[in-house]
Amino acid sequence: MKYSVIDIGSNSVRLAVFADGSIIFRDKVTSMLGEGLVKYGKILPHSAVNTQEAIKSFIQYSINLSVNKENIFAFATAAVRQSSNGRDFVQKIFDDTGICVDVLSEDAECKLAALGALGRSDGAVLDVGGASSELIVQSKGEITYEKSLDEGAVKLTERFCEDQAELFKYVDKKVREYGEVKIPFLTAIGGTATALGHVLSGDKEYSVEKNHGRFVPITDLYANLSKIKGYSLEQRSRIFNLEKSRAKTIYSGGILIYYVLKYFGLKGYTVSESDNLQGYYLYKTGEK
Repeated sequence: MKYSVIDIGSNSVRLAVFADGSIIFRDKVTSMLGEGLVKYGKILPHSAVNTQEAIKSFIQYSINLSVNKENIFAFATAAVRQSSNGRDFVQKIFDDTGICVDVLSEDAECKLAALGALGRSDGAVLDVGGASSELIVQSKGEITYEKSLDEGAVKLTERFCEDQAELFKYVDKKVREYGEVKIPFLTAIGGTATALGHVLSGDKEYSVEKNHGRFVPITDLYANLSKIKGYSLEQRSRIFNLEKSRAKTIYSGGILIYYVLKYFGLKGYTVSESDNLQGYYLYKTGEK
């Protein structure tokens, strides 16, 4: 049996096609759905259109790969959840495609992040998205702590335009909202965390297989963020082989990760390429 899962994020729309529990096809379109959320509080028309077109194309890809339409699932996260016109956006997708988009609550987003990154194993997960950042701790297969911050890489970039002093001050205060919780080690998911793993590796081409499980020390993270800060958007894209949208937000998102590590006294984080997309697949299918 084949299934497709479409993740409608604040920065990009991702597709994964599963067969027998394994991903046989994946794709991504950067549509910047969360762009303008800080200033306007809603999804902007061009972002909505770009995202809707990406979803339509992913549905067609899925059908071409012999996925039955009833096995095509779609979920949305903070950009849709936080926007004043999120409901209209979801309705438009249903009207055009017949696919019902599941807008995840903060609690559901935390649970799916843990399921995708940890399975039933113990540990902690940090999911830095475009418009929110979730921290989840799991022990003996049960979630013992979860909290979502209403900040992510896209929103921080729009809010501060990489004004270092103001960004540092704000993020330092913001991550303290996670409170007191014991974290033995941290797994990080989301585009910022995985892209930074690739950047620190020095590899020219991005490899999901090589990046998964890579450890990013806090000292190397900060040193490379300082380098990234000194490059223009075009240089970041060229030197690190990043999409321009990721090149634009990677510094602010990386600073958030750095301050989380610093706040909890951690030596670094481990990259996971398995995330809430895989978590949603497991949730919908019950497969292991």
